Amino acid sequence: MKPHDSPSAKPRLVQGKLLVPLLILALAFLFSMICYGENFGRYPLLDEQYLLGFFKSTLSNTSTFLPTIVNWSGPQNEDSWGVLSTTLGSLSCYFPKTALWSVRLLAILIHAGNALLFFLVARHALEEGSALVLRQRIAWLAGASALLFVSYPLAPETVSYLGGFAYQTGCLLMLASFLLYFKGRNERNWTYLGLSWIAFVLCMLCDSSLWSAGALMFILELARAYIGHEEHDGQVENKGSSPAASDVFADKVDLLLEHERQSAEVRDEHSGGAGGAHAKDASTGARPEHHKHEEGPGVLLDSFVPSLVFVFLGALIPIGALPAANNEKLASHFIANSQDWMRVLKHLFLPVNAEVFHNYNAQYRSLYVLFAIPAVMALIALIRSRHFRQNFVFLGLWLLVVVVPHLHHMLSDETLSGSRWAYNAILPVTGLIALLFFSPAYALHDWRLKGADWLQSSWFKLAITIACCALFLILMIGDIGRTHKQNRAYKNSANWLKTIQSNALNVARKEKTAFALVRNLPASISITPFVSPFNLVLIDGDTTLVRAYKVPGGQLKDCLRDRKYRDVVVRWQEEFNSLIPAVSSLSPEVPRESKVDARGLINKLRPGLYFLKGASFDEKENCLVFNSNGNNGPVVNFEFYGVDTTGDDFFYVDARVDTPQNDENAHMEMYWLTNLEQEHKKQNITDRHILARVKVNDGQFHRYYLPLRSTGWTTNGQIVTLTLGFPASAKVQIKEIGTQSPPNRLPKFTTVGAHLTYKPPFYFQECYNYPDLSEFGLTSIDRAHGASFRYDASMVEGCDHALMEVSMPNQFFNNPNGDELSRNTYKRVFLDKPSGIYNLSPYDLKLYDGVYSLRVFAVDKAGKILANGSDEINCLVYTNGKDSD
Repeated sequence: MKPHDSPSAKPRLVQGKLLVPLLILALAFLFSMICYGENFGRYPLLDEQYLLGFFKSTLSNTSTFLPTIVNWSGPQNEDSWGVLSTTLGSLSCYFPKTALWSVRLLAILIHAGNALLFFLVARHALEEGSALVLRQRIAWLAGASALLFVSYPLAPETVSYLGGFAYQTGCLLMLASFLLYFKGRNERNWTYLGLSWIAFVLCMLCDSSLWSAGALMFILELARAYIGHEEHDGQVENKGSSPAASDVFADKVDLLLEHERQSAEVRDEHSGGAGGAHAKDASTGARPEHHKHEEGPGVLLDSFVPSLVFVFLGALIPIGALPAANNEKLASHFIANSQDWMRVLKHLFLPVNAEVFHNYNAQYRSLYVLFAIPAVMALIALIRSRHFRQNFVFLGLWLLVVVVPHLHHMLSDETLSGSRWAYNAILPVTGLIALLFFSPAYALHDWRLKGADWLQSSWFKLAITIACCALFLILMIGDIGRTHKQNRAYKNSANWLKTIQSNALNVARKEKTAFALVRNLPASISITPFVSPFNLVLIDGDTTLVRAYKVPGGQLKDCLRDRKYRDVVVRWQEEFNSLIPAVSSLSPEVPRESKVDARGLINKLRPGLYFLKGASFDEKENCLVFNSNGNNGPVVNFEFYGVDTTGDDFFYVDARVDTPQNDENAHMEMYWLTNLEQEHKKQNITDRHILARVKVNDGQFHRYYLPLRSTGWTTNGQIVTLTLGFPASAKVQIKEIGTQSPPNRLPKFTTVGAHLTYKPPFYFQECYNYPDLSEFGLTSIDRAHGASFRYDASMVEGCDHALMEVSMPNQFFNNPNGDELSRNTYKRVFLDKPSGIYNLSPYDLKLYDGVYSLRVFAVDKAGKILANGSDEINCLVYTNGKDSD
């Protein structure tokens, strides 16, 4: 007789039916308050302010409420908010103003509730290690998984950020659905099963990416059927060794005979539904002692059909988690390589935010050591224990199915940005980590050594339990610390934002403008990665919300050159905790240098000429010579005080470049430092980096132009030093450097007429009332309307026709006014004339809505780019804009 058929067998966990869940709920709420409590009074971050305005605006207009919530997918296009979560989120945010304590409390309560539901689901789905004490009363593995879920460092973005509400509510309904499924299966009750399917549909209406979770219950049933659920490890496995072939054969024969016997019962007996005496206890996960198989619905209950309903329901809504229709690059978005998986798995199992923990390598080392201790036991348990393998397969496949919909957007960098998409993945991740730390309880089951009977004693099991719990407690304490520090970082960033917005409001009022232009904003003031310290941001002078996340530099430089908006352009300086003027104003007495010859350059070199290896002065050619024999090219540093950052449009270098090999893609690069930062920081180099193609090995001097129309050049303070870099192993001869505005380098590109179609207030793509300001290179297009642009590349010598380049949405050109296409190119449009008007149809941009950058190049008959690109125009493309005409 099998153990679960024995009259004396007791359903597991009956005695802990209420006490243990209540304890888990209390601990979950306590840990949540420790980790997230200080966020109650936190000032909302920038995108949270946008969401508050968007939700309130949505509810206040009944005529557009339904279309808005149906079409809205979340703060970013990659988000997967559903109709139900958008409605509930709008209602929860309608009344709070800046004090969001009620919304924060709701998020904490949902998080703690998810932990409790996860415990209840895991108690049904996961098998406990047989070497743990009181495992029939305390679900050690399920409890550890749930408590780790509460404090896991990937959860703060979801719990602390309003944009995570959909993922929290979706997770809540998904777990409730699974719990109802277990209750319906165990009590053989179709009502509970029906409720579970309804709850699963509702969870997909909160988070449409959860369609993939429809396979989880089917996966669990397969794991139980083919890896082992009903047998205890001690009976199934021969003292930890693999079962012999004869045992396996005997088991199969028994199963066949049992199947024949049950089939005979089905034919001979026609009883009704199962009674309560034959049902399994709803909270235990134990099998009923005996029940008769029935025809019709009764037979279906004993099959895979109830779990397959989830698969069917999930298959109905997969499209909601996919990118927008007509995506020209759809296939590439679904190609996941090994690097994608390794990056995501690293962040999932080793969640250390490099921006918050600057000594993050020490954090990684501590986790490596802590994980290594139970890792060996996990390998042994994987071989010896069927229950361990069942848990591992189920949790591993759970992780796989919930990661796939958001793989390409999840945890894209070391700041853990995008971890709200990983909220549902935290469930199997914490389950796998808990399984790892409790692996000794599986590896040491039924362990026997001659003369060592104490291995089977309760004291030995108690020692194993204490050791597993102690290691796990160390991990949890570390996770609580990291989670608390992550929330502290959100609070500090919110305080910065409060100061920035107050200063920006003062700037707009003082200068009597409707906006302020701010650069160097810390990226941490927004959860979504729209804010960048390298971009100039247009902030509304009334609401202090962002109107445009990037203002092109070319048109702005023309305004600044004409002495317009100089006092409106400001820069955040963290050490001063204030906004300061971003455009340097040189007095007339300051000497201006527009060019420096080779002899004059000798005095500007840093370090000096005679301290540079491979550097010399060629008297015959009257030029400086720089040599490099290594893989790195020559690098030249020199002072460049006195240059007017709002003056000429190009920096030029008269040089001859010779390299060991001909390289058609050879480049010269330039970056610079200003009086505001004197150190080579990563962010300084990133937004102050310019490239220009060079000709090599032709024996001629050429004038190479590097464009100076980026906001990094005009609004980063007074120039102090310049650095030039050349191709690898090159010999470079420099005759002259300087600044110039040649009339035949930049095609002209402007908008024709006004394109604004919405009526304020307009919320879209994290922007409030996106502007239509041609003098700043900003415009917007409703997909129901077209747009016209005037271009002129005829001033470039040899121009036969023009080429318009379009960037990927929300990804701007990495080389403003560059002489080649950007790496962020989405589309190229060939214009058959050197000048004219191009009518752009928004439906030509088949990717999702967003901000696209457009610019024009002059090309010859062969299609070769001849000079630099025009100033770009940033164009917001939106569908069915609210209150659009």
